[in-house]
Amino acid sequence: MATINTIKLKRSNVADDEPTTAQLVSGELAMNTRDGKIFMRKYIDGTNGNDTIIDIVGDAAASEHSHTGATADDVIAMAIALG
Repeated sequence: MATINTIKLKRSNVADDEPTTAQLVSGELAMNTRDGKIFMRKYIDGTNGNDTIIDIVGDAAASEHSHTGATADDVIAMAIALG
């Protein structure tokens, strides 16, 4: 049988818990399994390390955004691809 690799994201099961920039590297994903949220450390060009943590699905779904971001379907597809 082939070897199966499991990829585990950093995660929390505490309500309203969000990762900090000290806990994630740029582009790294984390999830809150209690709230069903996925977060990413976003690199902000020219800010001398002042990166931010974004809620991938929540930020993309917010009505005040005029750009197209990741949808819930995109996030689900990524999770399936990662295993």
